Amino acid sequence: FAHPSVADELLRRRGVRTSSEKAQALSPVFAGLSGGHKGDVWFAEAFSALVLVPGHEERRFAEWDWRLQGFEAIPPVVRDQSKTILHHWGRCLYLSSAKAVVPAIPNEQRLARLQQAVQILRRAIELPRRPGRDEHPSHLYNTLGTAFSRLAVLYQEASAEDRSGEAWADACRAFEQSINLLPGSNVEAMLAYSHRLLERACARSGSNVANEEQLGEVAKALGYLDEAEEAIQDAATPQLEWFEHVHQYRARALSWLSTEAGREYLQILQASSAAELGYYCEARLVLQQDGNANIEDALAILDKAESNGVRLEPRSVLLRLSLMRRSPDRQFAFDSMLRLFEELERNPNFVARPVDSFRHAVLCYQRSRYTEGAERFRKLREQIRRSEVAPPRLRDRWRDDENPRTARLTSLRVTRVISEWRAEGYIDDLSQYVPLRPRHFKTKPQERAIVPCAVRFEMNGPLAVPPRFEELSE
Repeated sequence: FAHPSVADELLRRRGVRTSSEKAQALSPVFAGLSGGHKGDVWFAEAFSALVLVPGHEERRFAEWDWRLQGFEAIPPVVRDQSKTILHHWGRCLYLSSAKAVVPAIPNEQRLARLQQAVQILRRAIELPRRPGRDEHPSHLYNTLGTAFSRLAVLYQEASAEDRSGEAWADACRAFEQSINLLPGSNVEAMLAYSHRLLERACARSGSNVANEEQLGEVAKALGYLDEAEEAIQDAATPQLEWFEHVHQYRARALSWLSTEAGREYLQILQASSAAELGYYCEARLVLQQDGNANIEDALAILDKAESNGVRLEPRSVLLRLSLMRRSPDRQFAFDSMLRLFEELERNPNFVARPVDSFRHAVLCYQRSRYTEGAERFRKLREQIRRSEVAPPRLRDRWRDDENPRTARLTSLRVTRVISEWRAEGYIDDLSQYVPLRPRHFKTKPQERAIVPCAVRFEMNGPLAVPPRFEELSE
């Protein structure tokens, strides 16, 4: 058709007006789809994503029957070999089972749809990834975690405690796998997991008696919210609702901790074998109010835990590092920060995010461990290539030993000029070859020239830049 309006008018004259009627009119097209034709696969995947999945605004009142039937109508030879179609089918199944859906459906039908969603999503995860762009396993595991968490709630409503516990354990494994597959990058998964953790903790707090399991869930949610906030700040195109969700969920978690029962249990916990959890939650509670004083108070709590012989878990170490970067007194305590990163590396439960690897590499340069820093940047580049997502926007500078608020100035001997954007030089102070961009310099550097410079750290590693680029002190 020359224009979509012409197609709409043709359908109108044939009496095809509603979305369900339009989908039904395509039945002959579906019957002829072949898994061996890329165009057929593209059509089925586009139809699934753009037509069968309702928008966020219309989910509550969407007509689900024809949408689910639409997935059934796609030939299995196409549907069952496509991660994309199976992913959207699983999402529609669990979305259509929500309690708020109008009109309401019986619990037996809700349960059947959730169980089918789990089966379909597991099948999608098992499929090998196609060359080029395909559904990332991290996103599939996130959707699977959501389906399992809804299944756990439904079992809980039916008083099937054992099944609810099993479904929740499966949800946690799926969410954590999703987050670990894209460390520090999958904001949707971190927010979704935090939301479910808080819902579960708050749903079981009606007795006003806190327990270690609830506190652990709230603490885990706060940790993931911190990671999500950091990822959002460094993201190239963050979504506005992400910020809203982070603040909303964090307020809910801190509200739960600040109850009388929560505060009392923190004190009990600090004297138990789970003391680390108690100290972590108390430090988070202190941070409710803005201001540097609260940062120092929170650091003091974690320092107290360490002096009392408490072994800090990765969540507490990461919180401590975050507080130190924000502390006026400790933001340049490079030796202490490096020690904490080394402590994290020795913990088998810690999965380094690209941002952690970047900061660890930069600290190696700040403490004159240049060979180790270069090797860490090499591994970081490999980590980013494997992740298949846009790297976070991070930047730091090689700092002066006497005044770390300013950049350390050095000189570079140009060894190779490829173009106005690519060149390389040798920095004696680092004993390393470092790239530079000749266009940045007022006078284009020539080979064998000695050029004064500062060193900027980006995700790819050190970059030589003109001193004026880093002349402002922090």
